[in-house]
Amino acid sequence: MPEAEPQTKGRTARDPQALTSEYHKARKQLMLWAGILFIWELVGIDLEKAKEAGGNAGAVITAIKSPQAVPWVLLILVAYFLFKTTVEWYQCSRARRSLRVSRIDFGSAWFVTVLACALYAYQAISRIQFADVVQRSNRTQSIMIAATVGLTYPGYIKRVYRNVLVKKEKGEIWWSVFGLLPIVVVVLGMIRGIFNWRYIVTGIILSAVLGLCVAYIIRRALGVSNA
Repeated sequence: MPEAEPQTKGRTARDPQALTSEYHKARKQLMLWAGILFIWELVGIDLEKAKEAGGNAGAVITAIKSPQAVPWVLLILVAYFLFKTTVEWYQCSRARRSLRVSRIDFGSAWFVTVLACALYAYQAISRIQFADVVQRSNRTQSIMIAATVGLTYPGYIKRVYRNVLVKKEKGEIWWSVFGLLPIVVVVLGMIRGIFNWRYIVTGIILSAVLGLCVAYIIRRALGVSNA
């Protein structure tokens, strides 16, 4: 019986208390409404044409007196649940919040939310569908590809250096080779003129620097070490 208490303490130290159910509920609602807002803006729904089409959807849309206010309602819901998710996150145990998977879970909710709101803001200001711009503009495609590479590959390089070059883990070699495929596609795209190499190079550098700065600020704010 005297040994039961040390074993319990050992389990608690190895397995921190899970994120609360209130956090998971708030995050689920946040992802739902942010996803609806993102799809609403990306696809572009013409409520007038849907109203003319009739059917059940037409009847529901006809009942909406101010259809132009739908995005505003979605924005308010997204803002509220983002606030709620953040509050519940900081009420979870510090040990659980310090885990990488927990930070990824929380960060992904913020990422999707910011992406949906940024898409709405861009289309509201420019009055242009983002999908049309991407399809027609070589410059926009190049900037998007560059931003994706610049934001993701610093972490990839760090992992390759740590696990392949320092720790000599053979299982990481194939993963590292597979991770180079997007770079090969981008290079081939620049050679064939599909992507503008000036925007690619500039975008990668700027987005990588910005991503590293944001990651550093978040680590400092959460009190997470670089190990």
